[in-house]
Amino acid sequence: MRSRVLVPLAVLPLSLMTTGCLLPSTAQYQRLSSGLVGCAPEQIEIANERPMTTVITWEAVCNGHRFFCSGAEHIASCKESPAGSEKQAAPATSEPAHAPAA
Repeated sequence: MRSRVLVPLAVLPLSLMTTGCLLPSTAQYQRLSSGLVGCAPEQIEIANERPMTTVITWEAVCNGHRFFCSGAEHIASCKESPAGSEKQAAPATSEPAHAPAA
């Protein structure tokens, strides 16, 4: 699992983005994510952008790998999704587990 942190950001300060003064474009998310996920900006798909009061979160997908990214102030980080977490979990059963017969 890869995890990367970039300090400081050379693009727009995230503090301005999170205050609602500026909302980042897809291209800006791609540039922010690029060095953190190891893909060129044009190879990255951006999804689920969520600018909030003090932090921005987004997902970056590249070469079949999904990264969960966040940024606040002048710091951004991305962490790769655990393997298989994109698959839907099996539904829980309502039957209790039985102990093996001795």
